[in-house]
Amino acid sequence: MIINERLAFNSDYTLEELIKLLRMSLSLDEFQFDNENENNWGWTYDENRIEINVSKPFEEDKLYEWDSTVPKGCNFGVALMSNDSNFNFDPHKYDHDYVINKLIPKYICTIEQITKTKVYYHRGNHLK
Repeated sequence: MIINERLAFNSDYTLEELIKLLRMSLSLDEFQFDNENENNWGWTYDENRIEINVSKPFEEDKLYEWDSTVPKGCNFGVALMSNDSNFNFDPHKYDHDYVINKLIPKYICTIEQITKTKVYYHRGNHLK
């Protein structure tokens, strides 16, 4: 199954602060970091080999400019991504129910607890 789900929210945390709290809350491995002229991001994999990519553009409303499905005012984006080459595919575990009822809520709830703000699931695509 290919998983490509997108979350967005607004927070005053720096990227590094948020990732540190996310790592501690979910017992995630160390994140790798990178940046370019408009954005900085960090990524790692969770215990199910789902890539967790957290980005925070340097300018306000950049996420919305890049993707109109992002609610205005959000300054963080989270991509939950995988494909069959990232983990051992188990059709009984990594199905629609897993993505909608386990994966997405897990990250929404955790980020909302950390940031005390609303997290939006604004776009997704999971295919067999």
